[in-house]
Amino acid sequence: MNSTASAQPHPFPRTSGGLFILRCCVVAPAVSILACVGVLASGTLTPRSPYISTLTLIIDAMSVVEIVSFLIFLRSLIKSYVARTLSNWLIAVLGGLSLLPALIVAILIVEGSFRHPGV
Repeated sequence: MNSTASAQPHPFPRTSGGLFILRCCVVAPAVSILACVGVLASGTLTPRSPYISTLTLIIDAMSVVEIVSFLIFLRSLIKSYVARTLSNWLIAVLGGLSLLPALIVAILIVEGSFRHPGV
């Protein structure tokens, strides 16, 4: 048994067969987050609409998926497990941009819970 082989960390799994799935796990939540934020920002829903809570729930759920998949995709780009093509960099930028509205929604929810204790 070679002691140096066990001391080295295992490389990140290659994504040659799963690149499409990895890209979809970044793009699909990003598109759904941006679409929900677009609907909320457009003002087409009334302030008392029951759909607002549904859209924010979708944003929150997709943000959890997006954070995990975005970090995996970004790490794969940095470590060169995924080809550094223009399309992959654009997908990474889209994933990063989609996290900004989700972060804003999370901040507003936390700030609102401090404003209205017991809710």
